[in-house]
Amino acid sequence: MLAASTVSAQTDPPASENTLSDEERDEQGRQLFLAGATAYEGGRYEVALANFQAALELTGRGPLWYNVALAHDRLRHDSEALAAYRTYLQEVPDNPHRAQVEARIDALARAESERAEQAAALERERQAAAEREAREAELERELAAARTEVREEKKSRWWIGVVVGAVVAVAVGVGLAVALSGGGDSYEQSDFGGVTFTLGGGR
Repeated sequence: MLAASTVSAQTDPPASENTLSDEERDEQGRQLFLAGATAYEGGRYEVALANFQAALELTGRGPLWYNVALAHDRLRHDSEALAAYRTYLQEVPDNPHRAQVEARIDALARAESERAEQAAALERERQAAAEREAREAELERELAAARTEVREEKKSRWWIGVVVGAVVAVAVGVGLAVALSGGGDSYEQSDFGGVTFTLGGGR
C-alpha cells in the first residue's frame, strides 16, 4: 500500500533545489510522489521508482523510503529493497507498516542468504571442476611425455639392431673370404679344356 493517495498526474521538472523555499520543495516533492504513485498503480515500477527517489532526494522525508522500497521490491531488486525497508524502519520507527515491513525484511533476508549459499556452492563446484580439469590436463601431459619417451627408446633400439646386424654381416663376409682363400678346394684346367674339381689341391 502506498504512503499517500494516487492521482493521475505527471509533474514538470523541478526547479533548482538551491532556489526553492521549503514550501516549494515540499510541493514539488508531493507532485513527484503523486506521479510515482500513479505509475506504481499502473504497473510502471521503474517510473514509479524514479519519481519516489526524486521526491526523497528533494525533501529528505523518511516515509518516502517505504515507497522506494516497494518499487524496488516489485522490480525484484531484492538487495536494494531490503536496504530501503531497513532504512525506513530507522527513519520512521513508529509507522503503521512496521509489522508488514519486518516480515518482508525477514523474507528478503532469507532469500538473499539462500542465494548467497547457492552462489557459494556453485563457486565451489566451479573450482572443483577447474581443479579436475587441471589434474586431467597434467595427466595427459605426463602420458604424452611417456609415449614420446617410449617412441624415442624404440628408435634407439632400432638403430642398435641395424649396427649389430651390419657388424655380424661384415664378420661373416670376412670369415667366408678367409675360408675360400685358404687351403681348401681348388679348380684347375683339364686336358680337355674344361674345369675339373679336385680335393685338397692335389692332382
